[in-house]
Amino acid sequence: MLYTGGDADRVQVQNIAFAKNPADPLLREWVKPAYNPVIPHPADVLFNQFRDPSTAWVGSDGMWRILVAAQVGSNNTGIASTLVYRSKDFRHWERNASPLYTSRAAGMVECPDLFPVAEPGMEEGRLHYAAGTASGAVRHV
Repeated sequence: MLYTGGDADRVQVQNIAFAKNPADPLLREWVKPAYNPVIPHPADVLFNQFRDPSTAWVGSDGMWRILVAAQVGSNNTGIASTLVYRSKDFRHWERNASPLYTSRAAGMVECPDLFPVAEPGMEEGRLHYAAGTASGAVRHV
């Protein structure tokens, strides 16, 4: 599981944890490896605006991908962004050069995710993007 962690100064990073007992249906205990964070805080992102890693998925190239909400730039001129990261091993992550989504109108993207939605008559779902903003607006792309 990927999750957002922070230090005493509220600098946000992305960490990983593994179920101590994957057979436990409630997954009550987790182990945090010493190599956290798996995604350090990017230099171009506001210190406390780098959070909410999405559910991971594997692309057609075999690479894992996740989305992370961020505010790129400074507090007064930041751009709400959905950053895309990819990994071969779920431990070493690389940021894509271009974000999936940006907006100067929103202060911050919250909880971005991608998921397939099947329409009547379709065998496979089309991929949809959903994210909320602090103002309560939701954007579908």
